[in-house]
Amino acid sequence: MSSQLPFSEDDVLGSADYAAKDSQKYEDTIVAHLCSRYELGSGVRQRLRRQGGGILKLRIFHEEFPTFPMILVARRWRQIREQSRVSDLFGNFPTRKFVEEWRRECRAYGGGIDGHFGLVFHWPYLKGQYLPGEDGARPVRERGGSIGLVLRNGAPNRDVPGVRVVCIGPSGGRFVLEPLSVLLSEIDFECGGMWCPNV
Repeated sequence: MSSQLPFSEDDVLGSADYAAKDSQKYEDTIVAHLCSRYELGSGVRQRLRRQGGGILKLRIFHEEFPTFPMILVARRWRQIREQSRVSDLFGNFPTRKFVEEWRRECRAYGGGIDGHFGLVFHWPYLKGQYLPGEDGARPVRERGGSIGLVLRNGAPNRDVPGVRVVCIGPSGGRFVLEPLSVLLSEIDFECGGMWCPNV
């Protein structure tokens, strides 16, 4: 008689189901943030939610707005705090769970839009940073700064306010790790203002 149980601990505790729901909720938050930032309106949100079976999904966002210049996917993992401490970002970076997930998702998407692909993920140490105010005004905390980090391929094209880490992979490819707000600021800068769905 086998001593192995016919089910896993995750099945008993429901943690696999919990983790999937947690990830879906996080993706919903990311899409809601994009809709809010780009003033897409409640009608657009409702339409996207209907298409996603009650959940806002990035895949549907990209289908609806194909001019958004980068494919994004979102993930939220349990225990990311233990697996990716601040010190881990600077040591053995290519083996981090989020780097492996980026590679897997990038292969599934075939490389994104013109090769641009980003993985947004929750990271508990992230806080929105202060950005300089206009004409000497008091600095304000960046909007959406703590919503997630983005791991993407390529190199930064423009300098925008914010913090970035650029890592070189073992095969020579570049990864950029930055807050979502920094990536969106670069996208807006390259669009000559705020990205617009009709551009």
